[in-house]
Amino acid sequence: MVAAAVARVAERDNLSPLRVHKLLAMVSDLEELLEGLGFCLSEVSDQLSQWRGYAQAGHGLAIGFSQEYLGQLAQHLMDKRQPSFTLGKTEYQLDQHDLRVDPTYRQLREYIDRGALDFPQIPGLLDMRTEEQLEAERTSRDDAERNASRTVFLLFSELYLLKSPAFQEEKEWRVLTYRPRGSPTAGKCEYRAAHDRIVPFRTVELVE
Repeated sequence: MVAAAVARVAERDNLSPLRVHKLLAMVSDLEELLEGLGFCLSEVSDQLSQWRGYAQAGHGLAIGFSQEYLGQLAQHLMDKRQPSFTLGKTEYQLDQHDLRVDPTYRQLREYIDRGALDFPQIPGLLDMRTEEQLEAERTSRDDAERNASRTVFLLFSELYLLKSPAFQEEKEWRVLTYRPRGSPTAGKCEYRAAHDRIVPFRTVELVE
């Protein structure tokens, strides 16, 4: 959903198709770097679709959590220098998706205009620029590329908070924590067996 929102915002901004393609590749690379671990909640206390989808077809149970408490727990974990989490509200409307990614896109556009997504230009025979000018341009482009790579990380949390309008009745909130991809030992996770996969998770001790 994030890539689609970025594409819509960029196309409305008249970014060239080639640059849109490269920008979406950066977003795709972001998805490969980190993995989100989520604990999903709902604003709705009693909804049939939630019982069917998440409570073993009605054989589970419902537990309520205070938003204020979860915020205090997250701060407690940070104070203890333990892996913490963020609490975010899921957004389902496409126009709101676009608004959520727009501030980061605006920052990225500044670096794109400075050449962050462009191939280095090879000077032609009639190029009148001095070697110092060419080096300054290369340095500026490399700096823009590095800044764009850092800025795109601001979109990471949105990967797990933008969802299809088809699920809007869930009114979902997500407790999220992250870990690097590619290593089974990274991020201090535990694992459990589900019926069709191995699920990484982190244990959080509730405090008073």
